[in-house]
Amino acid sequence: MAPTRGWLDPQGCPFTKIAIFPEGRPDVRREVEALIDTGFTGFAQIPLAIALSIGLSATGTMDLTFAGGTTEPTPVSWASIQLGPDIREGLVFLSDRSDEILVGVHFLRLFGTTLTFYVGSGVVELS
Repeated sequence: MAPTRGWLDPQGCPFTKIAIFPEGRPDVRREVEALIDTGFTGFAQIPLAIALSIGLSATGTMDLTFAGGTTEPTPVSWASIQLGPDIREGLVFLSDRSDEILVGVHFLRLFGTTLTFYVGSGVVELS
């Protein structure tokens, strides 16, 4: 995988651009800015409104444990995510609790990436 660049927000959190779409439907892809959350072990979490706008629908639920320790059944859908030229598929949590898009540790694992922060310049590199 060729390196993909991202950025750090003012709080020092790493972000990158991705595209998300239903499997086999790149024509409805949505390019978004995603927070790289290393405390999230899943593939991705997207707001329910974005999921619906690109044609993703819940195919079931999975328990999701939040940072505060609460666990809730959360809708999931199978989706494709593009990072640079590469595409991977996985289960995406559909959240009605947040308008933030997250990619997690499973995302990093599936793309086979190393996450590097250059704090002084505010650059994030996935390689």
